[in-house]
Amino acid sequence: MTVSVTTPLTEQETRRLVSSNINAGFDFLEFLLDHPEEIEKIPDGSTVIIPTGDAWVDEQNKVLAEQAQANGETVYRVPALHLANFPR
Repeated sequence: MTVSVTTPLTEQETRRLVSSNINAGFDFLEFLLDHPEEIEKIPDGSTVIIPTGDAWVDEQNKVLAEQAQANGETVYRVPALHLANFPR
């Protein structure tokens, strides 16, 4: 069963979502370089959800994670405690 977002995002919302996720992704990659043991906790082929610190973006990511799980995908949520270790 495929689940999808029913309300399309505006261009501004899409930019906000993409920008926040890209920044969080790079921060998480830097974290992983400093803590390579954390890589083993991420299941192969999983969708990785990273807390961004932006409540709206994090809520959108939660919806996307739920959709991925409903479609049978594995989702790995980065624990929020890692945020303190991100280089931001």
